[in-house]
Amino acid sequence: MGIRKSKITPSINVDDMLKKVEISHETETEKLDVDKRLKEICEIKETLLKIQQDLQDAIKAEGNASVVLKKAISNSNSIVNGICNAIVKAEQNTEFRATIKSEHFAQLNNS
Repeated sequence: MGIRKSKITPSINVDDMLKKVEISHETETEKLDVDKRLKEICEIKETLLKIQQDLQDAIKAEGNASVVLKKAISNSNSIVNGICNAIVKAEQNTEFRATIKSEHFAQLNNS
């Protein structure tokens, strides 16, 4: 005896198959769209992280510049104070000798 084909043919619901294919296609399209958006979000995240690092570097540089400027101000104040103190000391310790000759004294009296 050989193998016989069944006389009962299974019914194929074409409409259900088309709906399943359509749903599968829509799902794949949405998945691709989500993947694309996820990639864009990751790229934006990387850009934001770089901007954040750049801002942190700029803040650090600004802080360093502030320290240097404060030291420069302090040093310039010290220099100015040193010069002022030297001038005052020179004025206090300088003696001037003046002599008036008698002929000049006479000229002062005649005026």
